[in-house]
This record gives sequence, structure tokens and C-alpha cells, in this order.
Amino acid sequence: MKPLEDKPNTEPDIELGEVFMHIHSIGWYGLYSKSKNSQFILTWKEGYQENIKGEYRLIEKGKIIARGEIERPNAGKVANNGTFIFNDWMFGDNLQGTFLAFSKSGQINIYHLFSANFHCNGLSGDGKFAICQLAASDTTDSQTMAFFNLENNIMLWQKKPETGFADSIEIDSENQIIKLILGDNDEFCYSFNGEFLDDFKWYQYRIQNGSGYELLEIVDNKLKAQAGILNKGEGQEILDILQIAVKRFSQQPYYQAIGYRKMGEIYERLGDIEKTILNYEIAIKLNPAVGVKKKLALLKPSSPQAIPTSKLPPYSINEFIPNSIRFLSEEKSIPPGHAPRGIYSHIIHYEDSSLYIKNHYNDSELQTGSSTITYLTNFGDFLKSEDLDHLVYRFARSRNSGCFVALSYNLKLYLYSPEFDRLADSDISKGVDERGEIHCLGISNDGNTILYSKKSTLFQLDNKLNVIKSWQSPKESSEPIILEKAHEFEINDITFEIELEYDVSEMDDWICSIEIPKNIDAIYLGYYSGKFCLLYSFGLIKRIYNCNDAIREIKEIGRYIYLITYEGIDILFDAKFLKRLDLHEYIGPGKFLNANYMEKVIVINNKPHLELFTLDNKRIADIEFRDSIAGVFFHEDKLKVVTPKKIFIFSIEYPNVS
Repeated sequence: MKPLEDKPNTEPDIELGEVFMHIHSIGWYGLYSKSKNSQFILTWKEGYQENIKGEYRLIEKGKIIARGEIERPNAGKVANNGTFIFNDWMFGDNLQGTFLAFSKSGQINIYHLFSANFHCNGLSGDGKFAICQLAASDTTDSQTMAFFNLENNIMLWQKKPETGFADSIEIDSENQIIKLILGDNDEFCYSFNGEFLDDFKWYQYRIQNGSGYELLEIVDNKLKAQAGILNKGEGQEILDILQIAVKRFSQQPYYQAIGYRKMGEIYERLGDIEKTILNYEIAIKLNPAVGVKKKLALLKPSSPQAIPTSKLPPYSINEFIPNSIRFLSEEKSIPPGHAPRGIYSHIIHYEDSSLYIKNHYNDSELQTGSSTITYLTNFGDFLKSEDLDHLVYRFARSRNSGCFVALSYNLKLYLYSPEFDRLADSDISKGVDERGEIHCLGISNDGNTILYSKKSTLFQLDNKLNVIKSWQSPKESSEPIILEKAHEFEINDITFEIELEYDVSEMDDWICSIEIPKNIDAIYLGYYSGKFCLLYSFGLIKRIYNCNDAIREIKEIGRYIYLITYEGIDILFDAKFLKRLDLHEYIGPGKFLNANYMEKVIVINNKPHLELFTLDNKRIADIEFRDSIAGVFFHEDKLKVVTPKKIFIFSIEYPNVS
């Protein structure tokens, strides 16, 4: 191939097609790209042999202003200032390529060799930034993208994108956003620092468009994150994903069996043995070697390995303190589908009542659906039930007014009266990347102030759901900061004075639990670091205690405060540490979700066991039930246990607790 003899600043006659362009005067025919302002055209054609390199031409307003040779130029792009880039695929069989960036005059400003082939690239309209994405290889460059500053001619960073291979990439210099575009119009954004900004959007996209393999991967990651802990809402979300996965494996029974096995395992963790058996049976039919035969034999009553249920008593009591548990009566259980029987997204025990929330999902993305809220007495008797026209992700009820606030999965906040009249609603999704950032929801005792946390920030709203104030958790200093002026507050006409200190971590410490005290105009805050604090007047904070483990829940019962962590339960009396219950020996980590916290006893629902403890860490008894436990209620000295067939009532004799 003879080199072309055109010179800079010649005026060629140009004919542009959809993809290719023709410069008649010099016999040029090649691919082309135009700048957004249409002032520049970059055209190129690829080399075919090691001794015949490819070539390019840069044209400004109809004149050739730069030309050069590149081995195998591809994916050329030109900016509004004439800066242009190429992916050079290079000659040879090695997995490698060179990213090239040029000034308007044709000077090479960036020459970066990668040990992987190219996938695509992008150039900002102003010519200041560029990016390239690489294909798979057996090196550290495999499937990464590299971001370049073309003003300083340096690579800023290189990482493997969460969203995989893009069909195209756009760079927005003004807003400092990199957009990876999948398909025709699905955009996923990264910051100029390489931070992925669309986690939740990507999660939804993968559920809608991902293969069965991807969905199983999502499920495995969720289960790892929820090791030992799985509430009803999280379990249902995983089950919905698995239902989609088995449909996408319609021609692959091996992987369908894995999906049904996982569904059975989820139902087993949620205590629904009937559905556990059903899914294990489907899995075995699809693949007899799926690995659940022994599990099924132990669960299925008809199996010869299973003990005949007719010969088993309905429960057994193992007393650690003699004569502490006495059976009183039994009666026929409530019908299925009535609280507490069934799978519920939320179960909340208050001092005066118990509340059961059931979500009815319309789609696997948890965006649409409805919910049912059922109120029971604190001893499990039905009070009322109402339906809401949205799903419930977070929930809180006012201690005195009876008003309640609910947050849907699409981060819309609703305020309701005790009669379930909707008083206000507000969208709080702006600036939230993933709904898990909204970890806590609370409402004041009078129902006029609503609280929610986003990471380490607490927001205060009025009863119209308008934001009044926000408060950012202070960062940890090496020494506590003592305020010069003491803070006064009043309880029952008695004035107290305390000295306040700021004592928090160097990095943002997320708020993971809140509770509104009965008698103090303040807020209890529990942090991931384990700090337990009292926040006064939305700005002054006093650290009371440190559990050194994430505080998942705070319960105030009388003068007792219960701090539930992943390691156990810390009990405070009059805001001072009293006892720590480390229950791993009995029930394992992460199983304190369904518990009743009383002034004399703690009842832990560790299905099919009930574990009873005194406040000084004495184990009272372990009651094991033959049927699954649907609900547990406690009032005065009576314990009520609801199972699918029977309701059992026991009395409890308390040992003396100092």
C-alpha cells in the first residue's frame, strides 16, 4: 500500500456516509467520527499486515490539518477542541492494545500499552478526559476501564466496573460523571473518582435483565450478607429472585434444581416447613443428586427416618431453675392467614400491643404492591386490621398518640392516624443511592415529629413530612470534646444538669437504630460502632455506653434499656450498664430478632425453641415445640405460644433478681 501524498491544509472534496467517508481528491475511503460541534472530522482505516500500517486524517472545517500512521486504529473519537483518541488493536496474536490520545496538531500526548484487547472507549466533548474499557485476559488489565486526564496527560485510575462491559461510554465534564450505557438507553453512572453511583439501579437492572446464573449469584451474595439473620421481608425478596431464576433456567433442570433447593432452604430458615418440603421435593425430581434427600427425610413426616408425630408430645420443657414453668391450658389455634400465623415482613411487640405487617408483592423489584397491618393485644388477641396501598419497608408507631409512619420500598414516606387515615406523604429518595442507607425510622411520643436516618445523618420532619432540621453525627476525635456550658433538661418538674461530650469515630459512623424515650425530650441513637448515645435538642449529644458491636435495636421498657447487637443483649438500668446476655452458647449469633423484653424476663423465639432468661443472665428454661412457633406473647406472669394446631398458655415463676 503506497502512502497517500496529501498535505495538511488541503481542501479535499468529502462525501459522508452513515459509517464510512470518501475523500475523492486523494482516493481516501475510511471510517469516520465527528465532534459534537461538527467542526472536526476524524477518519481512519486499519492496517492489514505488519508492514502496512493503518492511517488517520483529522479534518477541520473541510481542511486536513493532521495525519499519521497507527498499526490498527479503531474506535476513533474527536472532541470539540480537536483532541482525538484511538484504540490501537496492534499487530500480532497477543492480547494487547495501546490507548492513544493526540492533540489537534497530531502530537501524541498519551501512549499507554495494556495487556488486554480493547472493548470500547469514550471522550468528553471538551477534550479534557478520556476512558477506555478492556476485554478479558489473564492479566490485571482484564475487564477493567482506565480513566485519563488529557490536560495533564496522565491516567487517573483503573478499575473493574461493577456493570461489566458497556456498549458505549459518555463523559460529562461539567457534572463530573462517567456514563456506561448498556443496550439502547440504560445508563449507569460513575464519579470522576471511579465511585459507582447507581448500586440500587444496577441491582434492579440485573433482576430484570440478568441471566439465571447472575440471579443465583445475587442470591448467594445476599445470603452471605444475611448469614444467621433473615427477616421475613428479606426472605421474601430472595424468594422472588429465585422464582425468576428458575424460569430463566427453563431448559436447564440442573440449575432449576439448585434454585428450588435454595428456595427450600429459605423457607426452612423462615420456619415454613410445609413449603420447605415442597421445594425440596421439586428439586429432587429435577435432579436426584441435588443434595437434599437427608434433609427431606428428617422433615417429611411420611419418611421412615422421621419419628411418628403421633407419639411425640406437643412440647418438652427443660427447666434450669426448678418449678419455674407451669402448664396452664391449651386451645385450638387460630385459622391460617390470621396474625400471628403466616409469614410477616415485620413483627413488632409494644408494651400495650403487638403489630404484624404483611407485604403483598406485585413484582420482584419491590416497587409495587400493598400491605396489611394487624394489631393484637400484648397477649395476642385480635384488635383490628387494615390494608395500605403500598409496601412497607420501615415502620414506627408513636408511643402515646397511636399515629404511625411507614416507608415504602421506593422510599416514599407516609404518616397515618390511629384510624389509618393518611395524614401526609413525601418522597425522600432524592440523593439516596440504595434504600439500605435509610436504616432507621421513628416518630415522637405525641406523633408530631418524624425522624429518619440516612447513613450518619438524622433528619427531623414535622407532621406534614417537611424537613425541619438535619443533624450530622460528629466524627471521632482522639479525646472527647467537653462542652464549656452544661446542658439543662427537665423531667417531672425536676431540673437536671449534665456535661456533654462529643465522642465519635474518624470515619462516618452510620446510625443503625433509634428509640424515642418516654420521659426525656431527646432521642436514643445506636451506631454500627456500638456507641449508644442520647441526642438533645438536635445538636447536643451524650455518649452513654459502648457495646463495641452494631446496635441493631433499642428497646426501652420502664427503667430498663435493652441494646440488641449481633453478639448479645446489653441491659442498662437508669441508663447505666447492668448486665450483658451473651446467648451464643444457646442459640447462636444473629437470632435475637423475635424477642420480648420484659422487666423480669427475656423470651427469645429461637424456633422451634423458646429460651427464657432472667436479667442477671440466668437461664430459666428451654421449651421445645413439635410444631413451628407462629407467635409468642407475654403478659404479667403468663406466656402464650401460638402454633399451627394449638395455643399453649404457661405461667412463669420468677427467681429473685437483684
